[in-house]
Amino acid sequence: MSILPNISKIFERLLHDQIFKKFDEVFSKYQCGFVKNYSAQHPLMFLVESWKKALDNGDYFGALLTDLSKAFDCLSHELLIAKLKAYNWDNTAVKLISDYLTNRKQKVKINGNLSEWEDILTGVPQGSILGPLLFNIYMCDLFYIIENQEFASYADDNTPFVTGKTLEEVKTNLEIISKKFFTWLSNNQMKGNPDKCHLLPALPKGFYKFVDFYR
Repeated sequence: MSILPNISKIFERLLHDQIFKKFDEVFSKYQCGFVKNYSAQHPLMFLVESWKKALDNGDYFGALLTDLSKAFDCLSHELLIAKLKAYNWDNTAVKLISDYLTNRKQKVKINGNLSEWEDILTGVPQGSILGPLLFNIYMCDLFYIIENQEFASYADDNTPFVTGKTLEEVKTNLEIISKKFFTWLSNNQMKGNPDKCHLLPALPKGFYKFVDFYR
């Protein structure tokens, strides 16, 4: 049995640890996905506790529940490289990640028939160690574009939310956030999943309902 796959995983782990250390202070505090000591429970607890606090204070609460469609497959290699350069990576490090992502191929098997090999032009390698970290880096600037707003975020599930003294205030702020959010998705070649995007308002008395954001 070849030991090359094991060597590649060791090398990838070393790269991961060095890159994560560099980005540890860059990542938003709301990015809970693929981060040490965080799980899917953390953004959920953050959302629920903020909601309860708002209701206890007699405030209104609103959250925009979003889901990205095939986010890990849509990640643009070209944009990721541009982001790494913007974070002041030197040319050698950027080229290393570029080489890691390029010259990969895949084929599809349907009813026993195999397609021709095709180049993989977008996305991060499935099952890789670096893939989730590169995805977090790709998403990182979203949280700075929508600044001064709270998020419940885990990987491609992102829920910005706001509180306010009136429902109109909450609605207005969520509209502003949603425009920035979907503009960012468009500019970064990603798509929202309309079947899983909803506006969730909560009234001070605890009454709440789901509203189809796209309706």
